[in-house]
Amino acid sequence: MAAEAIVCDVNLPDGNGIDFYAASAAELPACRWVLMSGAHDAARIDGLSAGKGLPRCTIVEKPMSLRILNGALNRI
Repeated sequence: MAAEAIVCDVNLPDGNGIDFYAASAAELPACRWVLMSGAHDAARIDGLSAGKGLPRCTIVEKPMSLRILNGALNRI
C-alpha cells in the first residue's frame, strides 16, 4: 500500500486512530500522518512515535478548517 498522507480520527466507531497509527505507521515510513480529535492525547501519540521510531504524526483538534488541515499536512 502506498499513501502520501493519512488523515484519521482518533475515536472511530470500530477502533482507535492512535492504535491504527501505531500498527500501520512503520509500514508507511514516507507517509504523512494527521490524527484529529476533539479530545486528543498528544503525549500518548508523541510517546508512540518516539519510542518505536515511527514517522512523525501531527495532531489537530476538531473542529478544524481546511486551512488548519492544509497547514498540518505541510508541517510534516
